[in-house]
Amino acid sequence: MKKIFTLTLAVFAALSMSAQTQMRVWVNGAIDYQKGLADIDSITFYKPAVTPDPDPQVPDTTPANPNFHAKAFTINSNGDQIFFSQGNLQYQASTNTWQFATNQYDIIGTDNSNISSTYDGWIDLFGWGTSGYNNTANDPFAVNYQPWATSTAQLSQSIPIKGAEIDNINCEMQAITGKCDTTWKGEETLNSDNINYYGYGPSTNQTDPNLAGTSANYDWGVFNAISNGGNKPNMWRSLTQDEWNYILRGRNLAQYLRSQATVCGVHGYVLLPDDFTLPDGLSWSYQTNDWDTNTYGPQVWSAMETVGAVFLPAAGYRDGTDVNNVGSHGYYWSASYFYQSYACCVYFGSDGAGMSGNDRDKGHSVRLVRNAE
Repeated sequence: MKKIFTLTLAVFAALSMSAQTQMRVWVNGAIDYQKGLADIDSITFYKPAVTPDPDPQVPDTTPANPNFHAKAFTINSNGDQIFFSQGNLQYQASTNTWQFATNQYDIIGTDNSNISSTYDGWIDLFGWGTSGYNNTANDPFAVNYQPWATSTAQLSQSIPIKGAEIDNINCEMQAITGKCDTTWKGEETLNSDNINYYGYGPSTNQTDPNLAGTSANYDWGVFNAISNGGNKPNMWRSLTQDEWNYILRGRNLAQYLRSQATVCGVHGYVLLPDDFTLPDGLSWSYQTNDWDTNTYGPQVWSAMETVGAVFLPAAGYRDGTDVNNVGSHGYYWSASYFYQSYACCVYFGSDGAGMSGNDRDKGHSVRLVRNAE
């Protein structure tokens, strides 16, 4: 006995337009799309196999740490907001791989002294603007652009200018580049408009002396794919001096949303999101002057992370290959040029936090953010 199905035109239209579900009509044991309803034995529905998109439009940005839940931080008076990455930026030279630390309190510490172009461990203290972006053809002052750069030597006072003709060879810059460099006809002397004594980041004679605009590729998160942060370039960026300062002092109730803390045995600084609500049974004291008042073990800190708490560990700083102040001070680069051969950074210790300027050659921590959509 034939089975007769009564389907409305609207249902047929919906089925035929569906990109995910298709209809098969069976007549006498074979598929037949041409018969009328009176001749149909049965109707089955199936989903055809879909070939995965090799380059999906929405990359997976799920953090490796499932406890970290990014919450919004307001960064200016316009109400623009960002989300912090799950941990500090790390780099492995032997594989040219960038990643975020698995946990917010993870730091490399004194092992940063092993920094080199072939080191197979991880580093997390970087000179300013050392994303790996080579712009020396347009900016001959920016000679230390690799993440493993350690030079603390100042550039010669006489630097080749773009477009000049080759004159002769000298070795004045050997301490910077590791090889003899070229002297050009028409040398210009460094002055307050183009100083970059240590050769890190865009020089101040560029259109954009900050890590932005035409110089955006000097920013680690703009130029590089972060393996556990979407694995595509231009997904992350560094905060500017003004944005860091707004988080620390400018946003609503900012003074109550930050403090020194110790998380899983690591000293550092906690920033709380705009809509922070303290979980039941937990404690929080703002702007303490010690590492002991806000102390969180793994279980309690996990609860703080689920409501968006951000932790900046006191990872210290690197000077050449010497690593100092691990566990007592934190230094985090901003995207902003400061003065001459200095760049702006966030600085904190047991006595509080604020903005400062430091030599670009110093190895500081990098904490990237992405814009809230």
